[in-house]
Amino acid sequence: MAPVAAYRPAPGGRAARGGLAGAAASAVPPAALAVLAVAGTLLADPHTRPSRGIDAGGLVLVVAASLALVARRRWPVVTLAVVTSLVTAYLWLGYTYGPVLFPFVFAMYAVARHLPARVALPAGTVALAVLLSHIFVSEAALPGLAGLLPGSAWAAVPFAVGFAARTRADAERRAREQHVRHHVDAERLRLSREVHDVVGHGLAAINMQANVALRSVTRNPARVEEALKAISSSSGAALDELRAVLTRLGETDDPAPRQPRTGLRDIPALARRLEQTGMRVVVDGDGPEHVPPAVDLAAYRIAQEALTNALRHGRGDLAGVSIRHTATELSLTVTNPTGGDRAAAAATGSGLGVPGMRERAEAVGGRLVVSPGPSRYEVHAVLPLEAP
Repeated sequence: MAPVAAYRPAPGGRAARGGLAGAAASAVPPAALAVLAVAGTLLADPHTRPSRGIDAGGLVLVVAASLALVARRRWPVVTLAVVTSLVTAYLWLGYTYGPVLFPFVFAMYAVARHLPARVALPAGTVALAVLLSHIFVSEAALPGLAGLLPGSAWAAVPFAVGFAARTRADAERRAREQHVRHHVDAERLRLSREVHDVVGHGLAAINMQANVALRSVTRNPARVEEALKAISSSSGAALDELRAVLTRLGETDDPAPRQPRTGLRDIPALARRLEQTGMRVVVDGDGPEHVPPAVDLAAYRIAQEALTNALRHGRGDLAGVSIRHTATELSLTVTNPTGGDRAAAAATGSGLGVPGMRERAEAVGGRLVVSPGPSRYEVHAVLPLEAP
């Protein structure tokens, strides 16, 4: 990224006008404070007993201290130093006590609000010590402890308010960052789950067909060609589905047509692809006419993962998909016969498959039950057809 100094807008351009407008807007509160401080000083002077009556020099110090606040956000420490010096000089000269301290209050608040405590606290302490020095010089100041307490309050109160405002702003910023991190983590989990379902299913089918081709090289060459065609079909389908997933993840306002979202209507095609591996898949029933998109995708992914597990961990020759629905719920059941050690591997749920299916169901307000058995493995999901 180019440094800010490298950008020089043309004179009279939008950036120049915006900078002038911003500077003018930031100068309005200090100018208003200068007017109020001058008016307050003129009104208070006849009713107090200053050692020196207000004159042009005193009013200049009041106005200068107020206008110095223009830089309070950009240079808080410098602003506090300038304001403290002007206000202290005013008090040393014995002018009217009171309204002149308002610029000091705002400068002290700005230091505590815009700077970390390790910088603001020393700066505020030094400023307070300089300010209180007038007690020992000015005859108009209250002597001793009677002068220290109110003088300290002019610094302690705005510093505490500014520090509290900064603490609250920092807490809100951390909360926003935590919120963003939470959504980033959730998006990463969703991406990993999508990729796992798409790639895992495709690789399982390809692996099965590759094994069939290897076993048939010498015994049944014709079967090799069938297996290679199945591998080509499975890999192409997996690539198309992965491309659709990645396209949805990077969706913009591009009006170009995209592949329709995957859903229940794609389960028969999924079954036909799996049948190329030698596993017969019986699909019974279909979904309702209108299914919420999130539920539609979750149902397909659960069926896809359950059938992939049946191929990898079951007997690999048979599976059934049952789809039922009422007015409010969609019921999806995937069953397959089990056999041997591969069934035990599926039952443990130690990978991403079963937890991923359960998370998908719960994410749309549904539930999922996995029932492993010695001869039959069942995945049963109930998903709502209405917004949870």
